[in-house]
Amino acid sequence: MKKSGRFSFPLIVVVAHTAAILFFMFALWNRWFLTDIPFDCFYGPFFFISGPVVYFVAHTLQHWSEQWFPSAGIMVHWNLVPGATCLILGGLQWWLIAHAYLWIRNIRSKRSGGQQATIR
Repeated sequence: MKKSGRFSFPLIVVVAHTAAILFFMFALWNRWFLTDIPFDCFYGPFFFISGPVVYFVAHTLQHWSEQWFPSAGIMVHWNLVPGATCLILGGLQWWLIAHAYLWIRNIRSKRSGGQQATIR
């Protein structure tokens, strides 16, 4: 059977997530979307793109990592630590969600007697 050369749906979702997280890491580094107190420790794009569970882990690691970096390097533990965590855990999360979506879609298609889903 010949491959169509198309990317799989889970891969497309993970690439979109990765691109968004990398863009917002760049934006935070340039201080484009910073908010004032009381939200100075919360970065919305990481929260909304990766989800609350992943962001909670990233936020916890951010505060834990503050002891290892000097206060002059605040962007390291405010940007790199939660950004990398959201990149890895969020990418894994969205890959699993996309696979679960395809699995459910294929099961429903088989039950209804239709053809398998065309998204790969």
